Amino acid sequence: MKEKKSFKLPYFKFEASDWNVGTIQDCSRESKGLFIDLCALYWARLGELNLKNAINRLHLKNESEFSELLSEGIMSIIDDEIVIDFLDEQIGQFSDVINKRRKAAQKRWSGNPDNQAVNAYAYANAYPNAMLLREEKIREEEKESKKEKVLKQKVSTDKIDYDKLLALYNQTLGKQSRVVNAKTRKQINARLKEGYTKKDIVLALNNAAGDNFHMDNNYKYLTLEFISRADKLDKFLNATQYKLKTTKLI
Repeated sequence: MKEKKSFKLPYFKFEASDWNVGTIQDCSRESKGLFIDLCALYWARLGELNLKNAINRLHLKNESEFSELLSEGIMSIIDDEIVIDFLDEQIGQFSDVINKRRKAAQKRWSGNPDNQAVNAYAYANAYPNAMLLREEKIREEEKESKKEKVLKQKVSTDKIDYDKLLALYNQTLGKQSRVVNAKTRKQINARLKEGYTKKDIVLALNNAAGDNFHMDNNYKYLTLEFISRADKLDKFLNATQYKLKTTKLI
């Protein structure tokens, strides 16, 4: 039986050059095929795919079948949710367009009760599920907002100055990144909650900067999101210690 979809995106961008030269080429053919299936399922669910559903829908035995993709940083799992970065970016772009159109429509129809009534009638009849979807979205946003508040309350007092973190990252790797996105901040807060410190993050970043793989690839894959993953932070925190390029902590 086909899965019902109230809304779906038409397609996602696939860069052949990134596929041919990316880390995915270090994976087996089985893991490559699994990743394509996973991307299709992830996209169809608008980036909301938990580990249990992925295992069931892809007929896998258990999460160990994702081990190669996880170890190569192709995907990640946060709080039992599948995360595929390049698809999240594209879904976010579609969301931005939808929000802009919604705001433009609200502006056109605001201030005129007759227009508002006509618009509500047309909208409800043309898209029977639209109102329900909007209410569900509001509930999801409220739920997410509550989660973020709880997370902020539980995060260690060893808080991060993200401006200093970004400056340190750019200085260490010679990059010009301009923002620490929400996903990365969430991961860093999760690490602090687990007991890691600002010094741990600085040390792991510097150790990763001395890693041959990352140096050979001009730090293409060494992002703040990458180093703040639990497995990567632990890996490079316990790696051979290189001399810190800066002694000024974040």
